[in-house]
Amino acid sequence: MDSISAPLAKISQFVGTKGPVSGRLKNAAAGNLVKPSQIRDYVANSRLSGISCHHRNRDGKLEPSYSIADHGLFIADLIKQIAPNCDLSVSRVLSDQGTIDLFGLAQAIEDAIALASGKPIVFNLSLGFAPPLGPKKGLPWDASPIRTLLQDPLAAYDNGEKWLGQIDADQPLLAGGLRDAQDIAAENQVLQNESAIKVIDQLFGLKDTPNVLAIAAAGNDSDRPLRAWGPRLPAAIEDLLGVSARSAPGVFSSYSNLDDTENERDNGASAIAGDVVPNSDPSATGAASGIVGLYVSNFPPVGAKTPTPPENNLGVAAWTGTSFAAPILSGLAACVWSARLDQSGQSVMATLLTNRDVTLVQS
Repeated sequence: MDSISAPLAKISQFVGTKGPVSGRLKNAAAGNLVKPSQIRDYVANSRLSGISCHHRNRDGKLEPSYSIADHGLFIADLIKQIAPNCDLSVSRVLSDQGTIDLFGLAQAIEDAIALASGKPIVFNLSLGFAPPLGPKKGLPWDASPIRTLLQDPLAAYDNGEKWLGQIDADQPLLAGGLRDAQDIAAENQVLQNESAIKVIDQLFGLKDTPNVLAIAAAGNDSDRPLRAWGPRLPAAIEDLLGVSARSAPGVFSSYSNLDDTENERDNGASAIAGDVVPNSDPSATGAASGIVGLYVSNFPPVGAKTPTPPENNLGVAAWTGTSFAAPILSGLAACVWSARLDQSGQSVMATLLTNRDVTLVQS
C-alpha cells in the first residue's frame, strides 16, 4: 500500500517539465515539502486493510478510483503554498481503497498532539465518516445521540434510512462513501463502531486543548440545487472548523455539503475550490474548474468512453472538492497562528471566522 512517500519518490521524474507547478515540483523533489521523518503510516497494520470503499458522484454513479496517496500529496502541496514556513507532517489514515480505521485516526491525533509538546498544531482533516445530516435536523451534532447510534451496529443499519432520509444500507461508517458490504465481516463492523465512539469523544475534546485547532472538510454529498446536506463527521462537530467549497464568491459548489448549520454558521467557513459539470457519459465526472496542485499518478478513467487512465506528463492536476477547500483554511490558520503564538486554537478560529468565505487566486 502507498503512503505519500510513493508519489514523493516519483516527483523527480517530472522535474524540468514546463507546466504550472514546475517550481513546486522542483521544491518537492528537493525534500522541501515534507521531511521523510515526518511521514507516519497508521494504515499498514490496520485490521481493515483491503476493505473497499467507493464514493458516488452527484448522479449516483460510482466514481472511478483515484490515487489516495496523491490525494495526500495534493493537500500537502496546497498547505505549503499558503504557509511555506510551516512545519508540515503527514499522517496516513486512509487506505488505498479509501477506507479508514478510526482507531488509527484516533492514534494519529493523539501522537501528533504528544509530538507537538504544547506547540501550536493545526489538524487538516480532509476526510469524512458517517452520513451527512440535512441542514434542519439538529446540527451541530451532539456526542450523545451519535454514541447511542454507533453502540449498536444493527441499529445503525436499521435507523440509517430514518436518520438520513435516504441512505444505502451498507453506508453508515466508513470514510469517503459506500462500502462493499460483502467484504466486511460483522466483527469489523463492531470494531468500526467502537473506534468511531473513541475518535468522536476525542474530537469533541479538542476544544479543551488550547494548542490545537482542527479543520475538516464538510463532504461532497450534495447535488445543488436539488439537495444540500449538512456536514459529515468530523466537520459537523462543534468547535471544529467545518469547510465547504465554493465555485465563485457567494456560490456553493454543486457537490458541497454545508460547512455548518444553514442558519447558524458559528463554526463554518468556505473556500473557492471549483466545481464539476454534468457529463453526457453517466459514469464520468467532468471537471469544469478546480484547484491546481501536485499529482503524479495517471489520471482516473474518464467514463466508459476512455476506460484507460490518461497519462500524466506534467505532475499536476486540477481537482475540486471540500478536501481541497479545507487545506486553504488550514494554511491560513497556520499563518494567523504564527503571527502570535500565544493565542489558542479557538482564538485562531475566531479570527478566521471574521472573514469566513475565502477567495484565493492561484498563480
